[in-house]
Amino acid sequence: MYGIDLLVEEHNNILRMKNAIRKICLGILEGNDLDIEKFEKIIEFGKNYADKHHHQKEERILFKVMMEKLGPVANTLIKNGMLVEHDLGRLHMMQLVEAVKQYKLDPKTEYKMDIIFNSLAYGDLYKDTLIKKI
Repeated sequence: MYGIDLLVEEHNNILRMKNAIRKICLGILEGNDLDIEKFEKIIEFGKNYADKHHHQKEERILFKVMMEKLGPVANTLIKNGMLVEHDLGRLHMMQLVEAVKQYKLDPKTEYKMDIIFNSLAYGDLYKDTLIKKI
């Protein structure tokens, strides 16, 4: 298996989580209770699998290969696109962690809204596209 194939497989796993997040949030908007354990699992998946496992491979390996193969174009894409998206994902994840913490202390609608918003915003960063082989 090519390294890029592994990254594509991991990306597809993240897309499945994105779809699960949307389904969970839609259920809440339709009247389901907010299941805090589901959001704690989303946080664990996002921090460990998506960021530490997948994004770190992209940042340490894929981006270097892109720079070698594509040169200045890759530099612009990586710095102004991909790294920005990774950092934005980390921000939404930090805000989701805080919203879950606040909701557990005081289950106010405001914190529920923050949980839904940051979950959806985090998931929306992942596009339903495949990485092409470099």
